[in-house]
Amino acid sequence: MFSSNSNKRRLYIAFFHRAPTEANPLPYHTALLVTPKNPDAESDNKDSRLFHVVNRIDSSTREDTWCFEQREMRSRTQKLAGVMLLGKVPNGISDKDIENILANVPRKKLVRDDRSWRCRHWVWEALAVCIVIPSSSFTSR
Repeated sequence: MFSSNSNKRRLYIAFFHRAPTEANPLPYHTALLVTPKNPDAESDNKDSRLFHVVNRIDSSTREDTWCFEQREMRSRTQKLAGVMLLGKVPNGISDKDIENILANVPRKKLVRDDRSWRCRHWVWEALAVCIVIPSSSFTSR
């Protein structure tokens, strides 16, 4: 009934400090973060995984494009402003599984298509996708 793993990974909405601009006055970048319940805050170990979208210039088209990224990171960084717990990640779901699910979350392709679309809009879409993951995926393993 109870997991033997007391440090089970958690899924959070994460807010990172960013420099506001005229086009995007909000001072936070929004992403999803998977991290252990009790990360080692003093360690340089990259024990967390960040899932988010960022706008970058596509080298082939020279267009400002929204790109999905995932990367390992330390649990605590200077830029991390706060987190909101969404829930536990079942042991049977790997970071790669999460990446595969989130890589297919709809996002704007080109920034010029909707200049008001931001990373927080992708997070809302990602949450909708996470809600429809079959409940059988969330059984304790």
